[in-house]
Amino acid sequence: MTDYSHDIQVDSAGIAWSSGRGGVRGYRTSGRHYDPVKKRYRVATPWNPIPYAGGGIDEATTFSSFMHNSYRAVGKTRDQGPDPRKWGDGQTLIVTEETFNPGCVNDGLLVLASLKGSYGGQGWRSTPQKPFRLQTLGTWSVAGQEGSLPESQTQDCSAHYFDVKNGVLAMAFYSQGTRFIDVRDPTNPRQIAYFRPENAQVWAAYYHGGYVYIADHRRGIDVVKPTFR
Repeated sequence: MTDYSHDIQVDSAGIAWSSGRGGVRGYRTSGRHYDPVKKRYRVATPWNPIPYAGGGIDEATTFSSFMHNSYRAVGKTRDQGPDPRKWGDGQTLIVTEETFNPGCVNDGLLVLASLKGSYGGQGWRSTPQKPFRLQTLGTWSVAGQEGSLPESQTQDCSAHYFDVKNGVLAMAFYSQGTRFIDVRDPTNPRQIAYFRPENAQVWAAYYHGGYVYIADHRRGIDVVKPTFR
């Protein structure tokens, strides 16, 4: 079931991606296009958008059905995400799952999912009897990673907002700080750096110029300069 939307991100092709309980779905909000649900051509508007692609995330690979926010590298941003030469231009969704279960092991994940097979309205026709789910390519958890606090010393370490530059996410993980995750191969996301002050409570991280600006509930704003290549 899809019962609410949490956040909207618009990609460089103009597709608006709605993340929430039940997955991530993309919509056209302008122009005349084929509507795969109504099965006819019509004009898309922001108040009457046309389904584009997307759907639920496979529950077998996540701890909940709540997807917090998402990103699709496509068009002029194609080189910012998974390698388009191998994975296709705009064929991969990068998604945050947010959940606060006891211990980091069961907290929200970074999820990378393929949009292939979802362009015909499948995500909108999904039912409990005949569910449709996007194919999960890879996931990443902060639990047990280098630089992570042990379970007994932390709480609220779900994945949260992220920014991406040259295939590397700068991603917030609350008390586990900011993690820099290489997603150029979506089947093998890997941490290449981290910044975790002892009193971290990170909400989001943003690339700007040669720096990363980190919004932290306890610390205010940290500014770091990445040195990885």
